[in-house]
Amino acid sequence: MTNRRKVREFYDHLARVYDDLYGEEQKKKYEIVIQALKDYKGTMLDLGCGTGEFPLLMERAGWEVVGADISIKMLEVSRGKGLKNLVQCSSDDPPFRSGSFNSITAITLFSNSDELLKAVNRLEELLKPNGILIASVPQEGCKSDKLVKYEGIKDAFLFLN
Repeated sequence: MTNRRKVREFYDHLARVYDDLYGEEQKKKYEIVIQALKDYKGTMLDLGCGTGEFPLLMERAGWEVVGADISIKMLEVSRGKGLKNLVQCSSDDPPFRSGSFNSITAITLFSNSDELLKAVNRLEELLKPNGILIASVPQEGCKSDKLVKYEGIKDAFLFLN
């Protein structure tokens, strides 16, 4: 069984209860990202959009959001909340043209800093000039000095613009 398949099946299984299990922790991360994006507007790719909570917040703030996730069940939950612009794909090969987005977010998508830093080049290609990439990874085992850590938050953040 491939790693992609394992990840998809894991999140398919969690989709209906994900918000109950992780919603409070995720909201803390969303606040950090929203603050970082306060001077930006336009198109956003939320890679690993999960149940759609963050894309909904960003749509209400005026962003045009594409939510992408490997899990079809997560996308079904997102669609049930009213999100329409959804794509099933993996994070290592998102099907978008270079220069498509003003912002890319990947909150709780990557499992470690090495995995995140490997993906950065591909994700940066998808950004428009002066775009911003914001991603988070678990603080535990973070090896990169490019990551910002916050008290009371389990993840560290990467901000590239």
